[in-house]
Order: sequence, then structure tokens, then C-alpha cells
Amino acid sequence: MMFNSSADAVYTNDIDIKADNINFIINESYTGDNALNIRKGLDINNDSSINSSEVDKFKENYTESRKTEYPEYISIDDGNVSIEMESLDMEFENAVGTINKEELRVMTEIKFTIPSEISEGYHKIWIQGHPSIKNMEITLPEDVNLNTIDGLDNIKNSTENGRTVVEGKSITQRSNVGNTTQFGYATSLNIYKKPFYEKMSFIISLFVLLLVLIASASYMIQRNRE
Repeated sequence: MMFNSSADAVYTNDIDIKADNINFIINESYTGDNALNIRKGLDINNDSSINSSEVDKFKENYTESRKTEYPEYISIDDGNVSIEMESLDMEFENAVGTINKEELRVMTEIKFTIPSEISEGYHKIWIQGHPSIKNMEITLPEDVNLNTIDGLDNIKNSTENGRTVVEGKSITQRSNVGNTTQFGYATSLNIYKKPFYEKMSFIISLFVLLLVLIASASYMIQRNRE
């Protein structure tokens, strides 16, 4: 929903990037006035109570209006690598009932496809940020290394199932353009995709092949001597 940054609104992002697809999950948690205002927006018939039909209608209208916006949340190589939105889904937790200021959770899942897989070599991934994103977790594709990252604080790196995982808190970045100060919240990653000959499986296969060739050559030499 992207309300103003405050203690009443907390976001987390979980971005799983693979060779041919991206799964982008936005988790939002609202309390206080922000939760109250969202519930008022869900209350279509203004009877101070929200039912499941009103929630479904809101989701339908909201996701339809954001279909052109969400594809702009992530780009690869400044848009030179094509990304297409495959699906968009939204779920509410603790929305049905009377209008109040209790915690309200929203989960939005956007699935993208990458028609042409990320090629070997260096690439730039740009992800939309926000000052209320308390944690952004980004999982890189297999055989991809992280070189540099900007736009996150309290950065942690780890490896899961052979894939690099980086997470941190979205921060405000300031830049000067002429006499104007501009603020941005994007996260930018520079990555490197290994060529096939740098992959461990290829190296192991090459080593095994070399051993087989050595063994075969030794066998042939031994037979010729006999």
C-alpha cells in the first residue's frame, strides 16, 4: 500500500531470482491509523464492518490498477533484459470484521518470467525500495556471485543450497542534481554469472574425464608392452 513511513507501517520483501523467473513477495503490516484507513477503504458499503466479499472486490480492483506499476519494481541491466509479469496475487490477514486499529497484514506476490535467461558475465539488478522496508531478502540465481550492493543497511550475506542470499534494511539515498537534492530508496546489485567452465560440476566432470583418459592411456601402453 506504501503509506508514509511510520511505526504504524512495516514492510518486508522476499525476492527469489532464478535463471528464468522471479518471485517477488511484499509483506505489509499496519497498525494504528494506517490500519484504520485501510479498513475504511475495504468497507465498500460504509457500514463500519468488512466482509469477505468486500475484501475480494478490493483485491480485484487494487491488483488490476497496479498491473502496470508492479513490473517497474525490478529491472535487470536498466531494462535491457526482458522481464514479464506472469501473475499478481494479494491476500489479507485479519481484515474481516469491524473497523478498528488492530494489526492488519497484507501479502502481495508478483511472479515474473525472464524470457531470455541472464547471460554469463556482469549484470545490474535494480529493485524498488521504501524507507519502511525493515528487511529485504534477495536470493540470487545459481552460479551467480554478488559483487557490490547499494541501498541496504545492516547487510548480511549467506548461502542456501548453493545460492547467494543477501538481506538488509532499505535506506534513504541522497544525490545532488544541479542545485536540487533528490532522494531515492532503490537497492542496486552488481552480480557476476559464472561461465560454464567455472562451474564446479564442469570442473569435476573434466577432472574425471582426465583420469579416465590417463587410465586408458596407461592400459594401452601396458598392453603394447606385453
